[in-house]
Amino acid sequence: MLLVMWAQNPTAICAMPHEGAHRLILSRDTDREHLSRDRMEAVRIDRRFAASHAGSPGRQGDVEACEAALAREIVALHGVTAEQARR
Repeated sequence: MLLVMWAQNPTAICAMPHEGAHRLILSRDTDREHLSRDRMEAVRIDRRFAASHAGSPGRQGDVEACEAALAREIVALHGVTAEQARR
């Protein structure tokens, strides 16, 4: 029953899933694919976070900061530049 309740109204947080830090070498296909998957996951997390705070006055600043925080997390985990993380 708890699983059903959670699935209907999960708590949205602005954080990437836990992953150990490792430097990506973007000349390798697998590392470029990994970065692309992380970026898609960040977009999904950002959208879910924004939807969970829609219409909440005073939380708009949190929503606006979420995408930047996720990008910083990807940069820190993988040793890529912000520009590489955005591409």
